[in-house]
Amino acid sequence: MRRIVPSRWLPSTGPNSRHHLELLIYCGMPLLEASDGLEAVYAGLLALEEAIREQMQFALLQAGLDAGVFLRSEYLETITDEDRLPLYKLFALRWRVEG
Repeated sequence: MRRIVPSRWLPSTGPNSRHHLELLIYCGMPLLEASDGLEAVYAGLLALEEAIREQMQFALLQAGLDAGVFLRSEYLETITDEDRLPLYKLFALRWRVEG
């Protein structure tokens, strides 16, 4: 499970400045299928986090090329142990995109 949610939009402040967008990327592992315990759930989440971080660099670069602009992206942090859904263990990755 993955969801990308814009969390903040910071408008440009000057004639040559760029917009800043902060994203939350939620990823999760189902708890009911975790027959190997919580350690296996976290191992799966860490693998998913790594894959998302690698994929985001290329996806944002391609999106900028498609739009004819240069997008700069920065991974900020991963928020662990998000318990927003009772049957999933969630991580939230924070990104800042400038363009």
